[in-house]
Amino acid sequence: MRRFAVISLPFAARASRGRSPSGRPRRPATPPRAAEGAARLVRRGPAVREGGRPFGEDPSLSWHPAAAPLALGFEQAGDDYNAIMVKALADRLAEAFAEWMHETVRRELWGYADRERLDGEALIAEQYRGIRPAPGYPACPDHTEKAKLWELLDVERAAGIRLTDSYAMYPTAAVSGWYFAHPQARYFAVGKIDRDQVEDYHSRKGMTLAEVERWLGPNLGYDPAE
Repeated sequence: MRRFAVISLPFAARASRGRSPSGRPRRPATPPRAAEGAARLVRRGPAVREGGRPFGEDPSLSWHPAAAPLALGFEQAGDDYNAIMVKALADRLAEAFAEWMHETVRRELWGYADRERLDGEALIAEQYRGIRPAPGYPACPDHTEKAKLWELLDVERAAGIRLTDSYAMYPTAAVSGWYFAHPQARYFAVGKIDRDQVEDYHSRKGMTLAEVERWLGPNLGYDPAE
């Protein structure tokens, strides 16, 4: 099992608008003013290995739980500005750590891109090999797949991140997903799916048809009521 603890991260945030090649929205950089005492990130999770070589990684990255009570303290003191800044900074640092962790996997842990040297603009343009989609992305719209990640990595115990009934992550400044290292891996979007596909999926998934239709509602190519 590998464990990483990062107290501070040297990264420069850039104001970037529009969308990245993966379809993820780009957000403007967080203003530099933020409350002290909330600069800790923790990533904990085992690398899955087969024959001594890592073949899968399902990272769970989160802002340290201290950010939540710190923000609450500001709210109770009537300091809405710093409460918002703590939450925004937590979110941005979790995203930044996800970027750093992916680079570390590519260049060091898996080592398939040990000669990679990308500047900030190249990273924003995702000019590296591989992708890191997550449940809820256009390529994998089923949020319930997070449950497998949480079971595999024992995320709630190891990192203190839990899933809500709607499969949202709490603390909310958290990131999870999959790494794919194949050189031909590309982002894509699942189109509309028909009833026969949903029926096949629900039988393999072990969920009722109604549950699958609920979670994949935006992707259904038919009306479940008909």
